Amino acid sequence: MNINIVKYNIIINSIEIAGEGALLKLIEESNFTFGKLFDQRKKEYATKSLFNLISGKIKQEISWQQVSKKVDELALAIANNISSPESKVAFLMTNSLLMAKLDLACLTNGIVNVMLPGNSVSQNIEFILNQNKAELLLISDEKQLQKIKAIKSRLTFVKRVVLLEGISAEDWVLSFNEFISYENNGRELLKTISEAATPNSLATLMYTSGTTGEPKGIKFLNKNIVYKRFCRAMALPKISDKDVFLAFLPLFHTFGRFLEMTGSIFWGTEYVFMQNPAVHTMIANMQLVNPSIFISIPKKWMELYEQINDTVDIEFDDDDKIKDAVLNITGGNLKWGISAAGYLPPEIFKFFHKYGIELMSGFGMTEATGGITLTPPNKYIENSLGGALPGIKIKLADDGELLIKGGYVMDGYFGQDK
Repeated sequence: MNINIVKYNIIINSIEIAGEGALLKLIEESNFTFGKLFDQRKKEYATKSLFNLISGKIKQEISWQQVSKKVDELALAIANNISSPESKVAFLMTNSLLMAKLDLACLTNGIVNVMLPGNSVSQNIEFILNQNKAELLLISDEKQLQKIKAIKSRLTFVKRVVLLEGISAEDWVLSFNEFISYENNGRELLKTISEAATPNSLATLMYTSGTTGEPKGIKFLNKNIVYKRFCRAMALPKISDKDVFLAFLPLFHTFGRFLEMTGSIFWGTEYVFMQNPAVHTMIANMQLVNPSIFISIPKKWMELYEQINDTVDIEFDDDDKIKDAVLNITGGNLKWGISAAGYLPPEIFKFFHKYGIELMSGFGMTEATGGITLTPPNKYIENSLGGALPGIKIKLADDGELLIKGGYVMDGYFGQDK
């Protein structure tokens, strides 16, 4: 079956008639992987900016063409440094443009990558790498390398370690330039892996933090990632390729990776890397790039509210003056927001609604590729986390446990029976 799913708005309209199950079936029967989604968007947007970097008061735009070219180079470099189609690549990184490109190199080519939380301790890193048998490990910097040095002798399967920033004196550590320039027979291996990818292929593993026991490797198939993008678009139908994300959530975190980064791929929006989450930097970045979307934890929305309140008297000043302060501090174009992973008082939600920012509340977890519930646009209910998102079913068990089921819920935990 040769079905083109580029114009997702047409598909979404038809799903209202055919049902969400028809969409999942369409993805499977058309062999529509995340790699094919990326290729379609790349052809459609070509010279449009995908990623943006901020340096002081300067914004550097990186186009789809530029990203795609680098993603291809990185995919080949990865293939040159692994031994078989079953090989896994582990990421121990902090947010960066290079991290996003490396992730896309894997996701678009069927290479299974393993996301370790950037704040993982050596004990958990050892468990994760030995459990999934990753043979290539990519790490951000010297700080992460120190963690690996502490457990190097106990890493049974890791064959190569690549330090992305800096150069190590250790002979078992490759620099980024060595990683890129190393040539093997990777081109044929990459072709084999890429051509074998299907919607039901394992795409990636994301590990829990391990704070309540051993970390768990959450298995995501290609279709989990793709289906979630369409379902999220059904929940937020007005987001489009005219929008701009200002992003700081970790790319090893499900919201940062699947809602913001792969969401930007799906919608054709621009993804801007926030320099750092400090409140004054956040506001300076907002004023520079004029984002229309901001996904965050409650603390950041509280900080925005407090900054506005420091500028005007929210209780006594007139609405026009307060509106001007909101526009000035948030960049003048902020329309959409989500607050999750904590409690935000209803009056904060209502404040932003009043001044043109549709702030929504939601609940999610990594096992469901992020969001499970959301308060619908323009239908906020106080102290509510909303209803089930399209594509997922939820219910409470007799003991109060939340049960979830759907096409973007994980395939299971790695190394454990379903």
